[in-house]
Amino acid sequence: MNKLLSLISVLFASFLFAQNITGAWYGSLDIQGQKLPLVFNISEKDGEFATILDSPLQGAKGIPMEYIEVKGQLLNIKDSKLGMTYTGTFIG
Repeated sequence: MNKLLSLISVLFASFLFAQNITGAWYGSLDIQGQKLPLVFNISEKDGEFATILDSPLQGAKGIPMEYIEVKGQLLNIKDSKLGMTYTGTFIG
């Protein structure tokens, strides 16, 4: 019974975290002293995450990222076409 309760607690905690990570996440990239705003739009469907990148100043919207991984409080987003890797820690 304790093992089942522990597993349910872990799954529930993962579910709560998954609910919090979705949505629009704003940040900026420092490029030679200038800031380029970026928006990661994270969604979840059937336990799978997807990320779309927007770069408002460049007029670029809806760029799908090829890889997103959520492990505990760590978030990794990668796209080889853009040569980009983003790693963040969720603090909530």
